[in-house]
Amino acid sequence: MSGFSLATIFALCLAFNLSRACRHVCQGDSCNEDPGPCKDGEVVVCGLRQCAKGPGDPCGGPDNRMGVCGAGMHCSKKRPGGQGHCSGCSKERLENGHKPVCISWSHNNYPLY
Repeated sequence: MSGFSLATIFALCLAFNLSRACRHVCQGDSCNEDPGPCKDGEVVVCGLRQCAKGPGDPCGGPDNRMGVCGAGMHCSKKRPGGQGHCSGCSKERLENGHKPVCISWSHNNYPLY
């Protein structure tokens, strides 16, 4: 195999790994374990069930390691793939009769209430 072919294969493998949403995907029975009572709902991140993040909680990062925001919220980040904080209102808390919690984050990462 020529050097050009090996370089091409390496570049394709690298591009595939960088384009994947998750570098480490959970596999097996432990991935479906109930994460417990979740006040902001449940999400699946890289195949693993976990509690969603709530208003003002950290979120995002590589592979969403810091967490994913629950329904009614989004992750306010300075740059794609970076860490942010959950902004908006927790739909789960509203539907379950809890006091509404809504937070909006500015670009300076200071909460605006």
